[in-house]
Amino acid sequence: MTAILLASAETARAWAARELPEWAFDKFGGAEYWQWGALMVTALLGLLFRGITRRLLGWFLRWSRRSPVGWHAPLIKELTAPLAMMAAAGFWLVAIFMLGFKGRAETALTFTAKVLICLATIWALYRLAHVLHLVLVNYARREDNNLDEPLVNLITRIFKIIVVVIGVLVAMQNLGYQVVPVLASLGIGGLAVALAAKDTLANFFGSIMIMIDRPFRVGHYIKVGAQEGTVEEIGFRSTKIRTPQDSVVSVTSSELSTAAVENLGLRRCRRVRTTLGVTYDTTPERMTAFVDGIKGVLDAQPLCRKNYLVAFTEFNGSSLDVLVNFFLDVPDVAGEAREKEKIFLEFMRLAERVGVSFAFPSQSVYIEKMPLTVSGQGQS
Repeated sequence: MTAILLASAETARAWAARELPEWAFDKFGGAEYWQWGALMVTALLGLLFRGITRRLLGWFLRWSRRSPVGWHAPLIKELTAPLAMMAAAGFWLVAIFMLGFKGRAETALTFTAKVLICLATIWALYRLAHVLHLVLVNYARREDNNLDEPLVNLITRIFKIIVVVIGVLVAMQNLGYQVVPVLASLGIGGLAVALAAKDTLANFFGSIMIMIDRPFRVGHYIKVGAQEGTVEEIGFRSTKIRTPQDSVVSVTSSELSTAAVENLGLRRCRRVRTTLGVTYDTTPERMTAFVDGIKGVLDAQPLCRKNYLVAFTEFNGSSLDVLVNFFLDVPDVAGEAREKEKIFLEFMRLAERVGVSFAFPSQSVYIEKMPLTVSGQGQS
């Protein structure tokens, strides 16, 4: 390839010596006039080459939209602009070599072209993150996977940071700068930053663990210590929870990664436990009818699981207590409240039918009558 370029450069110089006037070989800024003129034409041709590249990629884009593979079209769409810029910069770099620039002019022009190529490469890799994000989001929305959208956002952001850092370091190396001393200084500075920002790093890695383990997702109702509510956002530093009072509580990721998180949103059913107290004048026959009737009410409810527990369990201070424990197949708190209301109303109707009265806290006070004794009478 180098031999071909050298031969082309010699051909161009021979043509210029044969066809151009003598004044065209006078020098300005370290290069001859004809070289500067050819460079201006080359700049225009590079822009034309950039436009042709965009046209070709646009044709491929139209073709890829008919492809059954979903990521072809976004890939070409995202890479069209950086690839066109890379093609133009590469064309300019080859033209600078073929025009035979020497000295400071060659150094400056070559440096500029290489910078454009490096920027276009970093730009292309950065835009690949958008395609990666699209592919991972589509995969995360499937039901048969363990990937969550917050984790996808984290992966794409880390990928972008890695692309920019590595791209800048490689570009510096290609442009002639020494990267190893820079990395050594970054290592010492990074240690100091890590020590100063250990809480931030703890929250960051806590977020990573939450997104990988996935103890909860956005929309789940969780309980962490004294805080509970619906998860609205899982961030890199904290998780935002909407409480039943409609306030928003931010819990740091480091705290969440070490705390016991009760995910109420993953409940397969919702437990209802209550005690029905009836008055002490209830006969054994009526108590048996009441207990059997409660079981019948629960059997008749389609959303009530049949592994319930109903039993006369306690002689309380002011009532005879019947324990009722059952489970409802409902998705949320509102559904639980509606079904509980239906069932409890049926309990009230049942008590009225069998002649049972619900007890309320009361006390019976017994006053014992003491004999009256009189002492010290008839003394003289």
